[in-house]
Amino acid sequence: SISIIRNAITEGIEYIDTAAAYGSSEKVISKALMGGWSNRVKVITKLSPFREEELKVNHGASLSLMVRNSFLQSCVNLRVDHLDTLMLHRAEHLNYPLICSELRKLKEEGLINDIGVSVQSPKELRLALQNKDISIIQLPYNILDYRWENMVSVIKQEREQRELIIHARSALLQGLLCSDD
Repeated sequence: SISIIRNAITEGIEYIDTAAAYGSSEKVISKALMGGWSNRVKVITKLSPFREEELKVNHGASLSLMVRNSFLQSCVNLRVDHLDTLMLHRAEHLNYPLICSELRKLKEEGLINDIGVSVQSPKELRLALQNKDISIIQLPYNILDYRWENMVSVIKQEREQRELIIHARSALLQGLLCSDD
């Protein structure tokens, strides 16, 4: 894993996407970035994918602490004192003002550079575009996926008004588009 990550950096990747929910990936990435590799790439990680039950029972300070705890755990795993980008694992979490407020505080404190979100549908993309704190959006995109065609002009219009980065993920449809199976 370390060799693959370093080779990818050498070949020019600019971002590494991970999440605490992806097993030990943050810890593996931190090992790969030791010894001078960390300044050559930006790491994107995600908040814990809070379960609906957790969100229903936690309000106020508890919800803010859940966000901050997720941030701190990622910092420990990645062996850093701040994060390049911290994303919401689920776009529906944009509907929780306390989550967004805590992310904004982390940014104001200089603990994260960018706030992002991972979306699954054009409806979620519209929700993300309404939040001006969001500067990076990940969406699944491949040659067979026409859902996003009507959103291209909306994204372009939004980018004229603010800095916004769109990252395509699953370009090979989880490997199916390059498989002989």
